[in-house]
Amino acid sequence: MTLTDTDDLPDHVLEDQAAAEGLGPRPTRRHRDIPHDADAEEAVIGAMLYSLDACDAAIEAGLAPDHFYGPRYARTMAAIVACLDHAEKPDPITVAARSGGTIDARDLIAALVGTPTAANAAAYARRIITCHRLRHTMAAGTQVAELARTGDLDGALAAMQRLAADQPDGDTGTTWSTIDLAAVIDGDGPPEPTMLARDDGHQLLYAGRVHAFNAESESGKSWLACTAAAERIAEGEHVLYLDFEDHATGIVGRLRALGVDPAAIIDRLHYIRPDDPIDAVATAALERTLIDHRPTLAIIDGVTEVMVQNGWSINDNDDAARFLLALPRRIARHGVAVVMIDHVPKDKESRGRYGIGAQHKLAGVDGAVYRLEVTKPFGVGRTGTSVITVAKDRPGHVRGFATGGEKVATMQLVSLPGGDVHLSLLTPDDATSGELRVRPTSLMEKVCDAIAALNESGVKPTRNGVLADVAGKKKFVAEALRLLIAEGFVATEPGPNRSQLHAVIKPYRPTTEPVDNYPDEEF
Repeated sequence: MTLTDTDDLPDHVLEDQAAAEGLGPRPTRRHRDIPHDADAEEAVIGAMLYSLDACDAAIEAGLAPDHFYGPRYARTMAAIVACLDHAEKPDPITVAARSGGTIDARDLIAALVGTPTAANAAAYARRIITCHRLRHTMAAGTQVAELARTGDLDGALAAMQRLAADQPDGDTGTTWSTIDLAAVIDGDGPPEPTMLARDDGHQLLYAGRVHAFNAESESGKSWLACTAAAERIAEGEHVLYLDFEDHATGIVGRLRALGVDPAAIIDRLHYIRPDDPIDAVATAALERTLIDHRPTLAIIDGVTEVMVQNGWSINDNDDAARFLLALPRRIARHGVAVVMIDHVPKDKESRGRYGIGAQHKLAGVDGAVYRLEVTKPFGVGRTGTSVITVAKDRPGHVRGFATGGEKVATMQLVSLPGGDVHLSLLTPDDATSGELRVRPTSLMEKVCDAIAALNESGVKPTRNGVLADVAGKKKFVAEALRLLIAEGFVATEPGPNRSQLHAVIKPYRPTTEPVDNYPDEEF
């Protein structure tokens, strides 16, 4: 616990603070070492000024104005609470006004700018509460000592009992505290995967868990990750892409080829290409991105590269643990599904179940680990396939629908005219039957005609409007709409509440298209 030196405070301020804590009237050196954490007090105020989420986190941690050692921080906290009670967002100007002129807005702006990250508001609050408990204990201990000094044994013992019974509630700031298991018992067991849908609707990624895509180069693992990103962006969610291998042009190019609207990429893809190690500055920037945009999916492309960049050995289990704590698990704590893209050893005999390097890469994953093996190389103008198997599934749901408990899907990549790419995750049974799904041509015609009919009546439908209007599974209707947009049959324009409106440019007819391989019964 930080014990901030207060030599710069005048004696009369120390005297007032000491008296308020019940520590006596004299401003001695002992008062200067009263347990408190000025840095945490300023940081939590700055965090609460920055974000309503930080306000919720600090208050849920039990923080109250009387927990602060610094009087002006206590007044600021009280003013923030008053803002929240009046449904006002606590910004420096509003908080200063709520304080009745006792707080300078310029001081609040300085606290806001100087806060490392709003994401740690709960941790700051717990440190402040712990210091408050220590001061409470010191005050009670002073009373016990005074009673004992005067010979009042019964009074001293009674004061000691009150000291134990009246200890303020609150977290001690340590993860070694016991966890309330009632919520676990009342829950529904391990979480189910909710992202990256196979063609039959089964999902492969778990929210708030760490995953890995392991494969040789050119196996399609980045395409698979980009498909997961495209899926989330199409749902109106945000995606974080940490790229240690490629460049923005490569990732954006893949998303464009998969049919993602450029405006949606700009709005909802948050791309970072780090060249610096993971230090305090990098962590603060990352946390701020996570708080500001709340991505549901994060992709770490290039595990080996980020470990080397930080001086960690890929063959050392301790370094693998450091990497997992520093990046994937830090992100996953925000409820984000994290995907690590990693290479495998070239020697298939020594490959094992995990990526290249230390075994702890596998042991530290609490979601699922997938291996991709090329069965037909993919390239411009040709169709490629890779078999996806599950090497680890901590929650266990994916193995439940995997063939033989291992084979999850066959990934089919089809290179279309004009540079577009169509990716399907076929069930193993579909893949072995030879019914590789190229494109839903008949459904594309139905979707295009439905939009045209709505346009004729003066309506430009949103994506949800199209899904509601066209009969069939929403996954396939959405895929047909995506292809119509990508191939120039349907145009989009911004609508209300950040929606996209759709209008037909030219009718779609499948007369010259490949045979529709989507089974009719699925629509």
